[in-house]
Amino acid sequence: MSFNRNKNEDRMKTRKMLNKQSIKLFTPKSWLDHSGAAGKIDQMLLYGATFDELLSSGRKPNSVYSHLHHLKAEHGLPFNNVDGLYSFSGMPKSSNDILVFRKSNYQRPPNSVPKTRPAYNPDSSPGKQCAVLPVSKTYQEQGSKEKGKSIDKEATRNRLIEVVSTLAVEKRLDLEKLKQEQCGLDRSDFIWHYLLQSFSTMGRASGWHGLIGDKSNYQRVTYNVLAAFSPEERRTQVQRVCREAGIRMPDKKADYILRCFDYVKLLGGPEIAKAKLLAQPGREAKIHFLQTFPGIGPKYARNIMMDVYHEDFRNSIALDVRIKAISEALGLSFSSYAEHESFYLKVAKEAGINGWELDRLLFNFREEVELHLGVRITS
Repeated sequence: MSFNRNKNEDRMKTRKMLNKQSIKLFTPKSWLDHSGAAGKIDQMLLYGATFDELLSSGRKPNSVYSHLHHLKAEHGLPFNNVDGLYSFSGMPKSSNDILVFRKSNYQRPPNSVPKTRPAYNPDSSPGKQCAVLPVSKTYQEQGSKEKGKSIDKEATRNRLIEVVSTLAVEKRLDLEKLKQEQCGLDRSDFIWHYLLQSFSTMGRASGWHGLIGDKSNYQRVTYNVLAAFSPEERRTQVQRVCREAGIRMPDKKADYILRCFDYVKLLGGPEIAKAKLLAQPGREAKIHFLQTFPGIGPKYARNIMMDVYHEDFRNSIALDVRIKAISEALGLSFSSYAEHESFYLKVAKEAGINGWELDRLLFNFREEVELHLGVRITS
């Protein structure tokens, strides 16, 4: 693979390739200086290829995923995955060019099941029908049957195991760095700080930057600062900060913060509240205690302790919108939080990692998960 590339130059070269009327294909080296199987994948992406067709380059599945990620990270070349057809974004080939190329150059594996999809047509308006091309089943369709019938959870689980096993190796250093956050448990204001952090990210992770990352905002809602105000002054202060921080549902979050302040004060302050939390025997008792705080449900009761890599929570999953979106993209559904968490914990165990590691992989490396799974995750 090539590294330290001039991404602007690579994007310009790729645009030129996409606009050429005809291309000499499967040359010894691609315009991105990739040779062999990697060069073939580059050229196949000009016209679009299913994952099975990308495998015909001679690469194994994990190597194909790695190359796709390499194109995006090192060359600055995004790509589309529409109904299982991978291509560089903005593919301006005519549908006839695509059809001729694919019929002439792609070898379909014998077990591949064809279906149809609209071919890219730059002259067509959204929703307008174009020529159709044969493509293989996407992963989202594998293991499932006609609409209305249940998806094969076993096949999906096995695929997830394969993907997270690979990612766990790739992201080992990142995971170890995240584990160092356990020093957060040493804070005397641990309870208050992580309550604020929870409310800042609830519903939208980017809210962290406005309330916690912005120190001028954060310093205005520390426990000691709020304790110096009258109840009315405190309410005004918290509501103003939540709105200025740009967090989601600022007034609702302000109410949670104010009610949590009263509750922490009732418990005896942040340090005593922390001591009472840590005195709870085991994971379930700690979850129950944290759920007594206004606004804290099953997800954040786990996440607060997972953020500091607490030993009682290393086999836990904090089911947020991103993880739920992965489940939805894979066609999975669960009747309860416990069933949902149990599914992912089994995946983690068979992948040779703990629940905390799986949770952080799925949350922090969403693009890689989407790439490896071959699905589009929306949340």
